[in-house]
Amino acid sequence: MKIKICGIRREEDIEIVNKYLPNYIGFIFVKKSKRYVEPLIAKKLVEKLDERIKKVGVFVNESLESIEEIKNICKLDVIQLHGEESVEFCSKVEGEVWKALRVKDKKSIEKECEVYYKYIDKILLDTYSSGNHGGTGVAFDWEIARELASKYSIILAGGINETNVVEAIEKVPAKIIDVASGSETNGIKDEVKIEKIIKNIRGIK
Repeated sequence: MKIKICGIRREEDIEIVNKYLPNYIGFIFVKKSKRYVEPLIAKKLVEKLDERIKKVGVFVNESLESIEEIKNICKLDVIQLHGEESVEFCSKVEGEVWKALRVKDKKSIEKECEVYYKYIDKILLDTYSSGNHGGTGVAFDWEIARELASKYSIILAGGINETNVVEAIEKVPAKIIDVASGSETNGIKDEVKIEKIIKNIRGIK
């Protein structure tokens, strides 16, 4: 089970992840997000990041040109598309691509997974919220995710924190657990929470 801590934007955040070594960190390049980080700031943060940690860039309805530019500036390992990007768009993004799909109901998410999966590397399941593209801190029905994880390479997100991460792992055989708001206190990365999340995940045999 791999771990992604999303929403990294400060030097202090880098110090924390370098200490506990999640498999991935996420930089959010979405200007309206409260976790937005400017690409040139992310570049400086990457220079201080332990090389064992992979870098994911999160984009919402961005152009291919902008994605490629930021990918090169920040030396991103993975592109995560978190908006309404089409199958055709996903197929044009170079390198490893994750597509976030928001779980509204079982029937619609099953159809979306079927349509997108052949064009991407992993599907990130997040909670549906009208007007939001993620980071709500609210969980969805993990039974749906459990069924999907038997067919697809799934990343589980949405409302995961140190108190429910073990339950999430036991219910859903996801490839990666993605935590954003659950790793924060008052919008700032919390070392104690991150340590507990990572130790809880790695304590599961």
